[in-house]
Amino acid sequence: MSTVNCKGIILSSSDFKEKDKLISVLTSDKGLIRVCVKGSAKQGSRNAAYTIPYILCEFELTISHGFYYLKEANIIENNSDILNHLTSILTAAHIANCLTDLSFDTFDNVHKYYELAVYAYYALAKRPDDYLLIYSAFNWRLLSYAGHTIIYDNLDIDPGRTYSISLEDGTLTEGAGELTGSDLEALNHFATCDIKNLFTAKASDKVLADLKTFTTGYMSFQFDKEYNSLDILDKT
Repeated sequence: MSTVNCKGIILSSSDFKEKDKLISVLTSDKGLIRVCVKGSAKQGSRNAAYTIPYILCEFELTISHGFYYLKEANIIENNSDILNHLTSILTAAHIANCLTDLSFDTFDNVHKYYELAVYAYYALAKRPDDYLLIYSAFNWRLLSYAGHTIIYDNLDIDPGRTYSISLEDGTLTEGAGELTGSDLEALNHFATCDIKNLFTAKASDKVLADLKTFTTGYMSFQFDKEYNSLDILDKT
């Protein structure tokens, strides 16, 4: 039985057998792995704390017959405030959903996905009111890492004009469209800024609403999957 050490952020947790839990962990070097946490479903288990979604941990794992098992863990960032707000919970679930879908994209991108997750969940825990910014910035940066976006920096962007972006290849045309020049400037920032500054940008309510709608539709088209985690907010 071998032992490995890694850092990872928990994307999901589910019951496994009668007394255990199975957690999905996005790591910086191994991609997405699934870890069995023995006895964590029992009341009073000391390992239950290491099965909560969105926490960042240092893990010591054993490998037996091709499966990972938790041996020890240490919480680096618990991100617990995410669970205090419906908007944060829904945004966090969306992020986990996207990362699970793309974690096997190319192994070269694993570290980028992991780093993006760490910053996104930390920002969501610390600034829950900025959930729309975090949602759209995450979407566009993830799409950029996956090679599905274009940098719109070769245009003389006029904040007062509107533009259309093809959902198929990202090409842009000027005219009657759904995005303003300010929206395009925000997308450029999301795609190119230092990741430390990705979730600290400022934008108007209109820009945030535009980008939430656009990045959701663009991502759904590119990945051929309906991403609608925030739709419930439109009904409340």
